[in-house]
Amino acid sequence: MQESPQAARRPKVRRRAIALFCLFVVIYLANLRVLAPDDTIPARYIPFSILSRHSLNVDGYVEPHFAGYLNGMIGYGPYFVARVNGHWMSVYPVVQSLIVTPLFVPAAVLAHYRGIQPGTSAMRFLALAMDKLSATILAALGAVLFYFALLRVLPNTGATLLALVYALASPTWSVSAQALWLQNLTEFTLVLLIWALLADDGSRRAAAWIGLALALAVANKLTNALIAFPIIAWFVLREMRQQPEGKKAAAPARILSLFVPLAALGLFVLWYNFHYFGNILGAYTAAFATLGYSGVASGFRGGWSGFFEGAAGLLISPNRGLFFFVPWTILSIWGAVRLWRESTFGWERWLLAGSFLIYLMYAKLERWYGGYTFGPRYLVDILPVLVFCLVPVWRAATTAPRRAAIAVLVAIALGIQVLGAFYYPGGEWNETPVTVDVMPERVWNWHDLQIVRVLRAGPAPSRLLDHLRGNHENY
Repeated sequence: MQESPQAARRPKVRRRAIALFCLFVVIYLANLRVLAPDDTIPARYIPFSILSRHSLNVDGYVEPHFAGYLNGMIGYGPYFVARVNGHWMSVYPVVQSLIVTPLFVPAAVLAHYRGIQPGTSAMRFLALAMDKLSATILAALGAVLFYFALLRVLPNTGATLLALVYALASPTWSVSAQALWLQNLTEFTLVLLIWALLADDGSRRAAAWIGLALALAVANKLTNALIAFPIIAWFVLREMRQQPEGKKAAAPARILSLFVPLAALGLFVLWYNFHYFGNILGAYTAAFATLGYSGVASGFRGGWSGFFEGAAGLLISPNRGLFFFVPWTILSIWGAVRLWRESTFGWERWLLAGSFLIYLMYAKLERWYGGYTFGPRYLVDILPVLVFCLVPVWRAATTAPRRAAIAVLVAIALGIQVLGAFYYPGGEWNETPVTVDVMPERVWNWHDLQIVRVLRAGPAPSRLLDHLRGNHENY
């Protein structure tokens, strides 16, 4: 019997997926360094604490990182942890740390047999290395999963090229693959959601995958509920409309399958927040007050003053704007309009509406510019949606001039991500001449561009290579 064309191409697709994964891992690790942001300090130690003492606290691991906060050099306390019942707990959601814990097993075994203790320079180095490696693997897996998702709407060449754009010509490389930011798992969950929606065959299993993607997204960042709620509403309404007349009062099996992972993970998050912090939101929002936000504890401005600056700045400011650092996203706007009009699958409008709400939410954030970062860190959350909006752009690129225009925008974005991965934070744009948190209007300064400063500073030194050369103290 002759093999079907679809079955015949499966080995080729798998080989390409493996090749893409290996390529992304090699490229992400090529700079041989980590950004080591303080935001990810708890995330890099929780897996060690789980594996070595079966606990979620980070006692003994984080104290060496307090020096700059306690001696007044920074101006506020260690915002990334909170003291709970005599233990240091991460103020960030722990779902991402739990997911990457299996990747830490070899490092934890090494630490055990080498006698590497919490708080030592050797442990700080090991944690930094695992911070980088686990972020790299999670980002690479997300890019490969996106490739599989795109294969459902594009030919192999188109799916491969858009997966490359997502992985290398976007902050997926310069931000998510560098450290365990919350954006990393948010990106992965949105890719998983797009894959699950495209792969929905009407089965209960397909509904459960959609529910799992939504549950992970919200558990990782509560603000992702702005995307989750519209998708849930669309799914429930569609399923109820498809029921035979007279049976709409009965909960369809697929709706139950959607809500099982949402309920299970939601109950875990509620238990964790109540058990350790005594409230349903945990300590994440309280960290904004520690960081010196003048608005409410959640970090949002009390009124609408400055909202339009944030809305414009997230897109066009020269030192934070999405269109400036990732210029191909200009085409995503056109693609989003096409997706909205065509609504081929039915869920595109709901996904786009949720993504737009995310954008508006960050525009209202007091520090919409993202503090110390390279480019539009907050809008990394919706990168998978922006890349998916390129699908109609790819289909419309039928002439050489159109393809050339797309190639130029992608090439510029790729070059900027190279600067972010290999050069940043050279030039110390965020810190000098005045810290951006004190003078946020600097993000609009066309005469002092972060990209130019980073480029002039040259490649940043490799802290991992420094360790291998014998310098163990700078961690």
